[in-house]
Amino acid sequence: MRLAGQPECGRAATVDVARYASSEMPADRPLVLATAFRQVAAPALRKKLPAALALERALRGVLGRAREEHPEVVVPDPEFAAHLARKMDPEMDPLASIAALHAGDAYLA
Repeated sequence: MRLAGQPECGRAATVDVARYASSEMPADRPLVLATAFRQVAAPALRKKLPAALALERALRGVLGRAREEHPEVVVPDPEFAAHLARKMDPEMDPLASIAALHAGDAYLA
């Protein structure tokens, strides 16, 4: 994790949250978050994971919210997804847990 420089003129950077949560998946980033998440998820959690596309959408949503809350912090997308997978309770529903996350706190953790 590294801190990015402050935005010009002291203005906060904006994030297009819709880009991360939209139903369209950009061809240049196919399932990057879902793949990173699955690779490190505990076996019990992996059994409960939804289809890759649904997982990708949920992770893009939380990533977009996190970046909106903390535009000054830069975490590589796959690293953030893997971090979430390591912290996820395997007994809980994965999509419900992801949706309930306080994105900004998870991004800084």
